[in-house]
Amino acid sequence: MESKTREYQERINTEKESAKKAMETQSANAKAPANKKTKKVRSAVPVYFVSLFVVLWAWLLPLYKFSNFFLLFMFSGIIYLVASLIWRPYKVVIEPEKEIAAKEQKTIATTGDPDIDKMQEDAKEAVRRMDISARGIKDNGIRLKIAHLQDVTERIVDKLKEEHEKKMEVRRFFNYYLPTTIKLIAKYNEIDELNAVGENIDATKADLEEMIGKLTEAFDKQLDALYGKDALDVSTEIKVMESLLRREGLL
Repeated sequence: MESKTREYQERINTEKESAKKAMETQSANAKAPANKKTKKVRSAVPVYFVSLFVVLWAWLLPLYKFSNFFLLFMFSGIIYLVASLIWRPYKVVIEPEKEIAAKEQKTIATTGDPDIDKMQEDAKEAVRRMDISARGIKDNGIRLKIAHLQDVTERIVDKLKEEHEKKMEVRRFFNYYLPTTIKLIAKYNEIDELNAVGENIDATKADLEEMIGKLTEAFDKQLDALYGKDALDVSTEIKVMESLLRREGLL
């Protein structure tokens, strides 16, 4: 019993400290700009007091008597009201979604090239939206293909950050292919969630499944094209090395 009492007392002390800090910032929150939304947060201290009172009451007086139970209910209500008047609700500022999104964008490291930075942001948003659509899709095969599209998109951006001059090679990819892919995947998710069967629905779903498969191949080819010069350089190095080895009699 004593351990429970100490536990409740510790909770009350902790809540007092947090409530004090909240009250200190309440004036600052009240001066928040008009476009900032706020919400009231109730203190948990009244609940802790009532809980402690119930434990003590149950320990001292039997609850199977109606009179004791009625008194417990009445005094608990009084204690809750009094504690609520002392520990009043406090306001907290809710950041608008636009500000949250802006902060997330700031976490994206800049590359020094505005075009690459824009492509990087577009890729991050595309991966996020594909992930949202994929969560509602039941077909594991389609989800795996979407995961592959996400992975290739991120790898394309990684290659662009290494070689900025390749941005012209993927301009159409970011301006058309990637946004259209997002729309098609979202449409597939929308149809999949209908859980309906029909000639038109089945035909559309089959067409989308086929197209998503083709997109995985197209994305792979786009990534492979970015490594075309690297492959040519490696091939040239190998031929030169073989030629030298033959000339030296080492091959």
